[in-house]
Amino acid sequence: MNNPANITHGPDLGPPGLSEARSRLASPADHTDLELFEAAGVVLALSDDQAARADARKWIEALTRKESA
Repeated sequence: MNNPANITHGPDLGPPGLSEARSRLASPADHTDLELFEAAGVVLALSDDQAARADARKWIEALTRKESA
């Protein structure tokens, strides 16, 4: 029997998929720094597109510098 109070995964939990991650990075004003950092990590981990991966690295570096400041 499913127990809704014990759900540990689902569409609203966990990192976004690759297309959602790309969408977040394309519209950064609509998302928090944490959402952008998470999206960049997903793109870095899942994308085969080298340009997208390079852009994701830049996002991670920029957000890390911002957090350190």
